[in-house]
Amino acid sequence: MRQAATGRPDGKGLARHFEGWQLGVVIVAMAAIAVAVMVPRSVLPEEVPLPRLAPREVAEARARAVASGRALDGAAPSENVRILAARLRAYSLAEHAGDRLEMQHAAERVLELSGPLLVAEPQAMLDLRAHLTERFVRAFYVFARTGAEVEDLAVVGGDAAQTFTKKGWVDDSNDPTFDLVLRSFYKRRFGGLVSPGAPLPIDDVEERARVRFLIRHPPRLDFPDPQGLFSGHYVLSQLDDAAALDPAYPLRYAQGIALFHVGKYEASAAAFDAYLLERPDGPYHLRAVNYLKTAVEHAGGGD
Repeated sequence: MRQAATGRPDGKGLARHFEGWQLGVVIVAMAAIAVAVMVPRSVLPEEVPLPRLAPREVAEARARAVASGRALDGAAPSENVRILAARLRAYSLAEHAGDRLEMQHAAERVLELSGPLLVAEPQAMLDLRAHLTERFVRAFYVFARTGAEVEDLAVVGGDAAQTFTKKGWVDDSNDPTFDLVLRSFYKRRFGGLVSPGAPLPIDDVEERARVRFLIRHPPRLDFPDPQGLFSGHYVLSQLDDAAALDPAYPLRYAQGIALFHVGKYEASAAAFDAYLLERPDGPYHLRAVNYLKTAVEHAGGGD
């Protein structure tokens, strides 16, 4: 039987004229995406990446530090360890008072005893360091919260309150890993006094927390730095430590960003290029390509 005339002899009407159009749109869209991915765009470099620091690592490091700080609670230290603690106290009080001559004398007295103790009682030295570190952290947090410098902060930390205030770091004490940062700083100070030629080991997580903090919070300056050159160079100075502490850290990529921020565009381009050669499938590949283009343009006066 012949089909009735309805204007749609095949049941599709105008739709038959557009068969296959969906595929064409998909192809065009894919081409646009490919162009966007493959062709570099001029993008200003943003923030320098931070060393990795997982929440579980932070919790475990904090627990280790607190437990180590209690090592001296149940056992009296030896006479020599008590004498060393008294000499460290004298140094801290001289530092707090700004008495450089007494600081020198106190430091010499510390070294007279610390060298033999590191050989005879190495664990006792680490226990003393852990004990003093936790006292320092507790006292510093009181200062950060209240502005009141309790006596123990001067006894253990010397001029830490003044130094951290001057550098602007007290304002950043709400950082979630600030206690780890304090531990790293204090342990470095302790090691510089008792064993300057052979630094004592410091928890890797605490060290990463310190470097992350310094990258995010360069010291505050007493002079104008409108272009951020000092801060940029300071961040740049922390990147080798970041890479040493985190093997997966994208050093060349981070250097490219930091160098760009201080106006060293040719060096920035070289760093991005090195990163792309070293890590062709790295996680920052597309950003590095775009940043490289921007650095080359700025180096050539295209800004």
